Amino acid sequence: MAIIYSYPTVTPELDDLLIGSDKGDDNATKSFTVSSLVSLINAQSGTGTVTSVTVDGDTWISSTGSPITSAGTIDIGLSASGTPSATTFLRGDNVWAEATTTNSNVAVYDEGVSVTTDMNSLNFLGDGVIAVSDQNGNVNVTIGGESNEVDSIIAGTGIGVSSSTGNVIVTNTGVTGIVAGTNVTLTPSSGTGVVTIDASSAGTVSVVNPGQGIKLQAGSATSDPTIGVDATGNNNYVKVIEAQTTPASDDFIPFSSFSTGDAKTTTLSAIPATAVDLIKTYIDDGDDGDVRNNTDTFTSVADVNQVITLTAAEYAAIVSKDANTLYLTTAGGGSTSTVTLAIDTSGVTGSQYTITGDQIGDTKTGVVGSAYAFSTTVPATAGYYWSVGPTINNASGSFPGVSGTVTTTISGTVAANPPNSCVATATFDFSGLSGYDAAKVSFTSTPSTDSKTCPNTLTGSEFVASYSILDSDYEFTSGPSYTYPTNTINSSQNVIIQVSGTFQPKQGTVTLTLTDNINSNSGADLNSKYEVASVNGGSAGALSAISWSTGTGTATVTGNYGQTWSINTTASAKPGYSLTPSYSPANPLTGTISSPAHGVTQTLSGTASSQTGTATQLTSFNVTGPTAGYTAQGTYSVNGASPINGTTYNGAPGENITFAYAWTLAGGYYWVNDPNSNLTYSPSSTVVIVGGQNTTTTASTTGEVALIITQSFYSSSIARTGSTQSCSDNSSATTHYLTKGAGNFGAGPEIGDYCWTNVGGTTPCGNGYFNYGSGMMGYAYHVMGSNAGYINTITGPPCS
Repeated sequence: MAIIYSYPTVTPELDDLLIGSDKGDDNATKSFTVSSLVSLINAQSGTGTVTSVTVDGDTWISSTGSPITSAGTIDIGLSASGTPSATTFLRGDNVWAEATTTNSNVAVYDEGVSVTTDMNSLNFLGDGVIAVSDQNGNVNVTIGGESNEVDSIIAGTGIGVSSSTGNVIVTNTGVTGIVAGTNVTLTPSSGTGVVTIDASSAGTVSVVNPGQGIKLQAGSATSDPTIGVDATGNNNYVKVIEAQTTPASDDFIPFSSFSTGDAKTTTLSAIPATAVDLIKTYIDDGDDGDVRNNTDTFTSVADVNQVITLTAAEYAAIVSKDANTLYLTTAGGGSTSTVTLAIDTSGVTGSQYTITGDQIGDTKTGVVGSAYAFSTTVPATAGYYWSVGPTINNASGSFPGVSGTVTTTISGTVAANPPNSCVATATFDFSGLSGYDAAKVSFTSTPSTDSKTCPNTLTGSEFVASYSILDSDYEFTSGPSYTYPTNTINSSQNVIIQVSGTFQPKQGTVTLTLTDNINSNSGADLNSKYEVASVNGGSAGALSAISWSTGTGTATVTGNYGQTWSINTTASAKPGYSLTPSYSPANPLTGTISSPAHGVTQTLSGTASSQTGTATQLTSFNVTGPTAGYTAQGTYSVNGASPINGTTYNGAPGENITFAYAWTLAGGYYWVNDPNSNLTYSPSSTVVIVGGQNTTTTASTTGEVALIITQSFYSSSIARTGSTQSCSDNSSATTHYLTKGAGNFGAGPEIGDYCWTNVGGTTPCGNGYFNYGSGMMGYAYHVMGSNAGYINTITGPPCS
């Protein structure tokens, strides 16, 4: 046999022949094809008999490497054009393309006016507006009601507004311009804006010099003079018109009315005794001890006008006795004593005075125990006056048992009348001092007065003003500055030191720093599960809104020294969550503003947790008929899952609960009015769980159930397509049974009945016309097979 390797080497084909021995034929030599050998090997290995695999692509799928006849790789992929990436998607036209936003189809309106019909994004701006997105992409927008924002505008005097809210137009309804009158010039001449008004003199007066009894109160003789009546010094209006005379009862004197504050006049005779208390007291004291007979109504004895006390001997010696005198006698006179007057002038400064009235050495004698009184006066001599006093304590009392000396004391200061001098007394004008309060700051001038020979001019250096703050909670934020008088004085008068500046309470700021430790996540759940607010209940200003940064918030309250602050912080749960907060230190934080800046801190703790909510399906059903003929079952499904029997579900906020009701007939009953077809829900069969709340929906329906009652009757047996054809059938060919929906039992088939082919009423009659009755004299009834044997048409009789 030839050596195998001596043959040339080639690649075998499936149709090539191989030589081998056939064991089934006594090892006879035979030939077989390569393909048969491959098939035999595949069959033995269990790999089947496939000899070739080809994958064909189409518009969407591409493939390479086909066919495979023994071994190989077929690559299958998408035939789409473009490049797949994280920003592209496969379009319906088999193209990898990027998403485009040429039209979002989202419209935005501002109070009914279109802003855009193709919105790409939203950006919330403005103070108090907070937009927060959670991990699920839900965005919460909070619009805070800031206390410092303008809610409305109210027009004051001279101001007009088009409305109190919204787009407000403010107009000036008062002074809109200044027009220059005679001798008046304006800068600017338009009279609008900041206007300076200058007045020019139109008269001929250039100098004003005060005359007798008149003084220059302010200004100078040539500039802004203020003239008034002089009430002090040698030029006072009484002194300069001095003309001593005795007033008559009808003479007028001026006075200032205390009740009205007006200057008025009266006559001397019209002055009531009650208006001159000292004179009345003097007269009353003089009348003390007088005996009066003003109630004697008897005429048998003469009225007593006076009383004389004397001894019996002295009475007997009176030759002519007065009928109107009452004489009181005693057998002998009482003991008497004498008092001699001494005058003490050691308390008097100066000697230019005279002693009038009772003098030194004058005596008075009287009965021991009776009263006595001396009266001495001390007028100043000409050219002098009492500058202090005089104070006179006249000797008075009761006659002592032993005669002696009594003393009148006089004190005071007598001085020469002053020359023609003017005294300038410093006063203050606080109209330029903002916030002036006499109880909190006082001003003094050193000296307080300055005397000069009139006329003269003040230089301003005569006075030095100073102040003293009486309340340490106040301060000058500007000033005080002083403008001293420099005017000519022609009489004693007050001169004005003008004070300017700003005097106000000291101010301080309290800064509250809050640490949000609720849920121990540095405020990550703030404004989504809970909210925090702080207010000031003290007398200081309002607490500002809290400014949060991560888990730390700050707010400030500014007020005057002495004002109180009482910051009360509250943390409260948002709807659907529960929170029991704690505060360290506890609320409220209180204090008094007493420094420029003061800080307080507080830490909030607690756990904000989701609250479960309850969804409940209520029922409002009106189903008549035997209650044993049906059963009803309420169900609910959670987020689209399989229904669960029940009408109440307690779950997490945001879960969607869909309620349903299933009605089932009992055996032997049927629906006259199916409640499933009438079932409605109010407001909806789907309820969204809200934490901490009980949400309800009500299922309503009407229906009627009835017991299946069968009635047998003879009828044609074949359902025909028309009534004429059915009338030719034998009506007694078969037995049908009725459920009397029409209720007319024994009357045969009627509209509303159900037709059955069996006694139990489970197999409906076929769809078509049947003959009932006597041939053509009977009538046909039509059964609706689509409604399970329902009879909806009766034709005849007679049958047609």
